Amino acid sequence: LLGACSEACRQEVTQTKAMTSQQQRQHRKQHADKWMPPVPNALSRHIDNRSVSPPEPHVHIRQFTASRRLSKSIDNSELQNEYVYGHSSALADEALLCELREATARDWPKAEQLIDEMQGKFLSFLVQTLQPKRVLEIGCFTGYSALCLANGLPSDGSLVTCDIDAETMRFAQSFFDKSSHVGQIAAVNCDGQEYLNLLATTENQKPFDMIFVDANKRKYRAYYDTILDHSLLSASGLLAFDNTLFRGRVAAYASGLASNKERIARGLAEFNERVALDSRSTQVVMPLWDGLTLIRQV
Repeated sequence: LLGACSEACRQEVTQTKAMTSQQQRQHRKQHADKWMPPVPNALSRHIDNRSVSPPEPHVHIRQFTASRRLSKSIDNSELQNEYVYGHSSALADEALLCELREATARDWPKAEQLIDEMQGKFLSFLVQTLQPKRVLEIGCFTGYSALCLANGLPSDGSLVTCDIDAETMRFAQSFFDKSSHVGQIAAVNCDGQEYLNLLATTENQKPFDMIFVDANKRKYRAYYDTILDHSLLSASGLLAFDNTLFRGRVAAYASGLASNKERIARGLAEFNERVALDSRSTQVVMPLWDGLTLIRQV
């Protein structure tokens, strides 16, 4: 009955259905302990006040209960996606970005490699907030994330985007040419690691203020080490890696629940471990989209 989970719940639902709206509000106030609060901000207070059995000695428990409960209450439907997108600021190239997504879905077999629309807005927002003069992207695909990054640049900022696939780079360039930021984007057709190596050996190479990596997942650790070993990121710069949770397989692999044959999961788990133990940096692994790791140097 309406999702009731026990006989007591069913009786409670039946009783309140017979009440007027005002009576229901008064009843809920008097019996607040029986109801999960409708306001997400109240959720943690509700959980904190519940009686919870103490953990066994020497067992460390991370309190993710509120997050899990909240996620159940969030409808991740197309309706909500449209609402979130519609209530986020539009980018200068909004129409062009929509055209690019449609063309990628229509013309390219691996269209799922595109970042999410809201992730694109988030990246653009990061650039607007940080105001980096020099941004580097490793892994361009058809250019969607590059355009999002470029849309956040200050007027004197620049973006270099690199990808090994010449065909997708030509496709991306056709959209860069139509962008309001065309003069700020430089596209390089090159393997990501090779390009980083080239930058590392270039005399008087200026560091980048932000680097976004969305390329070969098994090379993430090599990308990371090359960037930090050769000071390709400015002292206050931000380094971002996409897909660091990879469909939940990374956590499964790290917990021994996945096969060693899952090479991408293994490579990302090793990368995450490397970053977590590296005294040169501080990081946060965000469980957004397919996992987004943000890194700063200490």
